Amino acid sequence: MESDARAAQVLTVILALVYFFVGFAQIAGVPGIAESFARWGYPGWFHILIGVAELAGAAILLIPKAAAFAAVGLMILMVGAAYTHIQSGEYPMIVLNALLIALLGWLGWLRRPAWE
Repeated sequence: MESDARAAQVLTVILALVYFFVGFAQIAGVPGIAESFARWGYPGWFHILIGVAELAGAAILLIPKAAAFAAVGLMILMVGAAYTHIQSGEYPMIVLNALLIALLGWLGWLRRPAWE
């Protein structure tokens, strides 16, 4: 059980950092992000909405009792990202999406609420 707790802590920090950086990049308008969203057919404000959702998810991941719910929310975002990459023929990106979905699923499992 102690190894699960350590794995959850390490995974939480890694995933929170990933989503903080990516979310911040989306909101800050790092060159290429808005253009990519436009190329995919999304409205100009959509990358900001996704960035806010990613930042919120990253912050909530750091709350142990809420981390499982944040992981599920971020998994839903990643399924949407994978769908976008499939539709755009950007198949290598799907590997990253699948990896993040798997890691978020593992974290969600490790942080699942005890229903006792």
